[in-house]
Amino acid sequence: MRPLTLLLCALLGALPLASGAQGLWPHAGGEPALPTVDQAFELQPAERIDGRVRITWLVGKGAYLYRERLRFESADPAGVALPAPKLPAGERHHDEHFGDVHIYRAGLLTAEFPAGVPASRKLKVSYQGCADSGVCYPPQSRILDLPAP
Repeated sequence: MRPLTLLLCALLGALPLASGAQGLWPHAGGEPALPTVDQAFELQPAERIDGRVRITWLVGKGAYLYRERLRFESADPAGVALPAPKLPAGERHHDEHFGDVHIYRAGLLTAEFPAGVPASRKLKVSYQGCADSGVCYPPQSRILDLPAP
């Protein structure tokens, strides 16, 4: 084999390895790469509007969050108690692992705490969701800084 042909074959053979790492090539079976948890469930910075605290996710296409797996607690050392947030009802769904649950599909999901929420400065938000492909993400927790009242 000529040296130029050998070099070209080696470069073409390495291309799928380099591009696959960047998500440009589909996985085996032609399926696209699974988005990261932060791509599937994009948690926005917390907002404080007219005394209410608003937490928002952008749920990606082909993904869903479990309503029953959403948790909110103060991350301040004093452990300020928080009231339950207002959440949309969600879509009824039967899950093979969790049974009958409610889920939130692609689009905006907003959790809103009523006016008068204690002046906590940090909020721990926990959540879990899955992709429609059947892959579930591990439970997640994030600490959000809350704007001053």
